[in-house]
Amino acid sequence: MRVSGKFIATRGGALLAPRATILLQRGDWQIEWDLAVKIVLSITPLLHDGTAHPVARDKRLGDHGIGTLAPRSLWLTDTQRKRMAALYAPLIRGGERATKPHYGAAADLAGCTSDQLKSTYQNVRRKVNVGRASDAQITGFEELGYHLIDVEGVIGNDDLPD
Repeated sequence: MRVSGKFIATRGGALLAPRATILLQRGDWQIEWDLAVKIVLSITPLLHDGTAHPVARDKRLGDHGIGTLAPRSLWLTDTQRKRMAALYAPLIRGGERATKPHYGAAADLAGCTSDQLKSTYQNVRRKVNVGRASDAQITGFEELGYHLIDVEGVIGNDDLPD
């Protein structure tokens, strides 16, 4: 996420890591995400006396239309959610980085075989990538976990097997 405003000294804005938290002061701000499409949100926060209201403006991206298209909602089956939650359990439970899959432990947790879990992982990744530009395809394990948990929010604690 890139944030720019009058309190950011870096030309072009500040680049923030996943899960970053920011508090916006008075003034106009621009926040950008580069997901499947570039999303730009311009914000004018409320003033202390409540006279100003937040403003969100779409930004035209040349001939490509409006740049604030929302990511589409991803739907997973109950089985896919349970298996992906088991695979990304360390990330869901404690915020640990999930840099590589541990199929054996996750398969035991999900009550399936490693091959079933690998197949589900590949199917979910394909489903996420449908309609995404070729240069915006999710290919990495960690990237898919971040997308499922933080971007789409389709898996979480409630999906973890008991």
